[in-house]
Amino acid sequence: GASVFISIHINSFNESTSGYEDYIHETLSTNSIDGQLQDALHEEIIKVNGLRDRGQKKADFHVLRESDMPSVLTENGFIDNAKDAAKMKQTSWINAVAKAHAKAIANYLYNQGDGRMKYRLRTGKFDFAEDLVAAKTAIKENFNWVLYEVPESLNWNPGYRIITGAAFNSLKEAEEAQSKLRDIIPGYAVYVIEA
Repeated sequence: GASVFISIHINSFNESTSGYEDYIHETLSTNSIDGQLQDALHEEIIKVNGLRDRGQKKADFHVLRESDMPSVLTENGFIDNAKDAAKMKQTSWINAVAKAHAKAIANYLYNQGDGRMKYRLRTGKFDFAEDLVAAKTAIKENFNWVLYEVPESLNWNPGYRIITGAAFNSLKEAEEAQSKLRDIIPGYAVYVIEA
């Protein structure tokens, strides 16, 4: 399933109205998850679109009201304004605005997580029992994580990996833990995996 809903539009009102604006549902706080997504989109899109900033707004749009995930509607200029319309005809402008939408969504998901995806750390491979025990001891001294030992294969003396039982809510959180774990047990690979 989807993690966010972005409704991308071009506005129309009259030839003198111009600019970019975005919306979340009117019942939501600017501090809500939707508001945080709106902040990310607004920041990235305004950097590249060259349009007047009409602000971050709220409305009772059907697509925002009926969505069951973080949702934002973007209005990327006014088609009936000659200057806005001229930009909309440029492939480079279209690509820049599309990339800004994508970058904002990626940054939002990286920093916030989507509420469903969880991450863990996989460490090793430890070929010797002494190394496995030493690594687990070092991890337990520094973190309050449940740890699992996973054999690399079903062969005799397969080598083991350590999987954290802690599930991180965002990729950013998992990568921060990954960096700390690499410092605690240097010389072993530490991977972020989906839980």
